[in-house]
Amino acid sequence: MRPYFFVAILLFFPLSSRAWQDTLRLKEVIVTAERSPVRRSDANRQMTLIPAGTIRMMPVSSLHKLLMDVPGVDVRQRGPVGVQADVSIRGGTFDQVLVMVDGVKISDPQTGHHNFNLPLPLSSITRLEVLKGGASRVLGPDAFAGAVNLITRLPDTSYVGTEVAFGQYGYYHAGASGGLHAGKFRAMIDVGHTASNGYRDNTDFGISRLFFRGQYRTSRSSVDVLAGWLDKGFGANGFYSPAFPDQYEKFRTALAAVRFTTTGRKVRYEQSVYWRRARDEFRLFRYDAPAWYKRHNYHRTGVAGTEMKMILPESFGRTNVGLELRREGILSTVLGEKTADSVAVPGVAGVWYDHRKYRNILSAFVEQQVGIRRFAANGGFLLNRTGDYNWKIYGGLDMGYRLGAKWRIYTAVNQSLRYPTFTDLYYHSPVNKGNPHLKPEEALTLEAGGRHRGKAWSGSAGVFIRKGKNLIDWIRPADSVKWHTMNHTFLTTTGFELSSLLNVRHMTGRDRFWLEEIRLAWAFATASRQHETYLSKYAMDYLHHQVILDVKHILPGHIETFWQFVLRDRAGSYQTYPSGEITPYKPYLLTNVRFSCHVWKMRLFLDVSNLFNTSYVDIGNLPAPGIWITGGMKAEVKRQK
Repeated sequence: MRPYFFVAILLFFPLSSRAWQDTLRLKEVIVTAERSPVRRSDANRQMTLIPAGTIRMMPVSSLHKLLMDVPGVDVRQRGPVGVQADVSIRGGTFDQVLVMVDGVKISDPQTGHHNFNLPLPLSSITRLEVLKGGASRVLGPDAFAGAVNLITRLPDTSYVGTEVAFGQYGYYHAGASGGLHAGKFRAMIDVGHTASNGYRDNTDFGISRLFFRGQYRTSRSSVDVLAGWLDKGFGANGFYSPAFPDQYEKFRTALAAVRFTTTGRKVRYEQSVYWRRARDEFRLFRYDAPAWYKRHNYHRTGVAGTEMKMILPESFGRTNVGLELRREGILSTVLGEKTADSVAVPGVAGVWYDHRKYRNILSAFVEQQVGIRRFAANGGFLLNRTGDYNWKIYGGLDMGYRLGAKWRIYTAVNQSLRYPTFTDLYYHSPVNKGNPHLKPEEALTLEAGGRHRGKAWSGSAGVFIRKGKNLIDWIRPADSVKWHTMNHTFLTTTGFELSSLLNVRHMTGRDRFWLEEIRLAWAFATASRQHETYLSKYAMDYLHHQVILDVKHILPGHIETFWQFVLRDRAGSYQTYPSGEITPYKPYLLTNVRFSCHVWKMRLFLDVSNLFNTSYVDIGNLPAPGIWITGGMKAEVKRQK
């Protein structure tokens, strides 16, 4: 561990900077990944914010790759450019992350594999918010290890835009967008299509998206609307089992939400209604299937909910109270309880949804925020119930103290929970078996840390421990081929995160200095469980070490350059196919770079992913893509004010 602590000293103290992802070029950002929005500088939790200006500079073309640059966030991609990926936080699993768009919860109850199948292109995101640590008291069930909130764009002026890109492996992307700002009304729409022949056999994909965001605002109230549609199909060579290279998956989803907000003299009231529907088709054999193969799997999930909350100001703080009702359901050929009331699968002759399951989730919450000079605290509890489980209370408390104008220290303790997905409960195949008697996951998370915010340098450091109970995982004995779900009795995860950024131009006082910014971050996690006699499919394959180095500079000709170096060391192992040998995951270093420049109204860019063609495996038996070069153009014409 000595080399790591030496790195920590270099990381935090000499290079503590302007908290690039925490506060880069953000004045007093209002963080919305909370029950009650707070200023970023007053937050008593570990958060990461990435604004649109930074996203535009980075060598990323999908939300998945953007999240890979966040310390403490693990992204395991089964396909590039947003095809399919599992996202987890602080050593958790992909089912333990709540996903929101503009504060609207859109996590998929079928499986966390689908959580980031979203209709949002990167160009429609104005800010990414990542809340780390248990947040059920703040955001309800599913925010077990953390939450991701995507803030979408509302135009300041009317505009039209377009973007195109081409690259290796038959890659292409085409998109168009438009925005309208007329008085009290603002809206934007974004449409696009992305496709590739694939980096190896049966990894081709096609993704179509449509997204709309609108707002009507008066002096005291506002109405916000969002809607989106996604159609995605991709070859899944070895994505879910190395024994079947001809797998294929098709996924479609639509979502919509409306939020009404009004502010009186003493009370702020907010009411939101949201809906999401998804259709998933999975083929074990994309083309010719053997005689023993019965049929493909078809699923249709639905989520609908409403949330009401009031913020009551007081002389010493704010009180936030609310109620949320959410209904989740699935129709499937395999997931759920067998039913005689079958429903035909649209567009597929002779196939019926003959399994179904519904559940209602009711949550009531109270939160109190208090500020006394330099001290601030917010605490509360969530009262929650669903049809299959009894009432439970989950509480938490966050506290912080401001040390002067630039330093802040904080500590937090929070409980969290997650209900089993329908896949956890009911999935059954020759090598997998769900468990309908699973209990909800529960955890207690304690964390502490501090951060410094300055113009030339900023930094943050934090430690955490999460004590989990009844954690859900797919496991199997070493002498068996069948995975099944179970609740771990106890699983304890500990770790720390360090992050810093140096604003070189501000330090040198030279606005045109060739080197602009350097950011260095390190996240560490380790987990221990009671029983070690079986193999774990997900819970023990967490990121052990994650080191991120970002360098931003200018080349001659005003070419903006963004280098991204990511070192990842994963815990756990996998069973090599077909030998059956147990193989530990190996650490690897990825190098990505983007070159970009402005020409008239256009922004030209060239991306190189995995510059040195590193061979690595993030998911057992699934080789990741090597070097991938893409390039393109983005243009936007705004109406003159």
